[in-house]
Amino acid sequence: MKVDTPDGQVTLRVPPGSQSGRRLRLRGRGLPRPDGTRGDLHAVVRVVVPAAPSAAEREAYEALQRASTAPADRPAAE
Repeated sequence: MKVDTPDGQVTLRVPPGSQSGRRLRLRGRGLPRPDGTRGDLHAVVRVVVPAAPSAAEREAYEALQRASTAPADRPAAE
């Protein structure tokens, strides 16, 4: 996924199984400090579920749900 930083866009790899709210740190991509170094930039994962999924999306979700070993009421442990 592409993430905007003070120096422009960078590509960020989101680890598999990441849940909404997970913070990912981009070292040295934040604002400049007075000593000339750069701070870290934190990106927060936001998972968005379509309000009206297509038939193909619904079918794919249901197939994933059937194959999943995680309880439906909570995410799998990381």
